[in-house]
Amino acid sequence: MSANLEDNTQIYDAFRSLGIEQQEEVERLYASHSSTSIFSEKDTTNDDEEFPPHLFDMEKIQKVESCMSSDSGESIVDGYLQLYTDGGCYNNGKENAYGAVGIYFGRGSKLNTSVMLEGKVTNNIAEIRAAYLGLQIAYENGFRKVKLFTDSHYVVMCCSRWLKGWKKNNWKKANGRPVLNKEELEYLDEAISKMDDVQMVFVRGHKGIEGNEYADKLARDCMSASRSDLNKDTN
Repeated sequence: MSANLEDNTQIYDAFRSLGIEQQEEVERLYASHSSTSIFSEKDTTNDDEEFPPHLFDMEKIQKVESCMSSDSGESIVDGYLQLYTDGGCYNNGKENAYGAVGIYFGRGSKLNTSVMLEGKVTNNIAEIRAAYLGLQIAYENGFRKVKLFTDSHYVVMCCSRWLKGWKKNNWKKANGRPVLNKEELEYLDEAISKMDDVQMVFVRGHKGIEGNEYADKLARDCMSASRSDLNKDTN
């Protein structure tokens, strides 16, 4: 997998000048900005693979076109599906953390989706799974060129800067430490490899960008519904 950066900013120059420990802190805090186009060799060995049940609660997956306008369909610009993904985590960093993802394809699209996450959940894990699920749904519905918008610096940097080196180094960082969220990143990398082209674009969250706002709403509403169900079960 190789990456061509669309936006060569001063942030990248500063990042490259940092030491290993500082780079890890940048990774942890999402302190980088990126727009990148990712080109991968197409891999169709697992085209029929179902969504990993230990990552998603697919029994409760929701197709949520009702919160959108009556306009129907996905947004295609210059041959690329415009896809917005967002992952949310409640009680991040705690034992009782849980999360959900929102996938937004366009106003009224029947592919708009939200789903609760299974197993260990953090903010980063939720964002990776959101990108993975969005790409998988896109692929299963015939899309091969995708521009994926995410407000996660971490996801964009993983795909554009770190994944290639981590894989070559047997999923270890330059300092020998194991890469965090390896399983999720492997799934995301596989989803990217199936596509003809994936462009990943960082967008700032909560800035009124329609697709990002809807993806965020899908994830938040899903978590809220889950909390309500949990409260009913405990009363």
